[in-house]
Amino acid sequence: MGGEYASGLFRTTFTAVPARGSVAAAKLVVLTAATTVLVTLGSAIAFAIAPGGPVRPGWHLGR
Repeated sequence: MGGEYASGLFRTTFTAVPARGSVAAAKLVVLTAATTVLVTLGSAIAFAIAPGGPVRPGWHLGR
C-alpha cells in the first residue's frame, strides 16, 4: 500500500472506489490470503526437509 502513495496511484484507486474502508478491507483480505498461503507452503517444506521430522526420538521438549 505504501507503493501506491509513493507513485501517486492511490488517486486512481480512490477515484474508482471512493469508499476508503472498502479498499482497505480488500487489501487486508488479499494480504492475509497471500501470507497464509506462503506460511503454509514454507511450513510444509520445512517439515518435509527436516531430518527425522519435527522432534527426534530421545529429545525432550521442556523439562
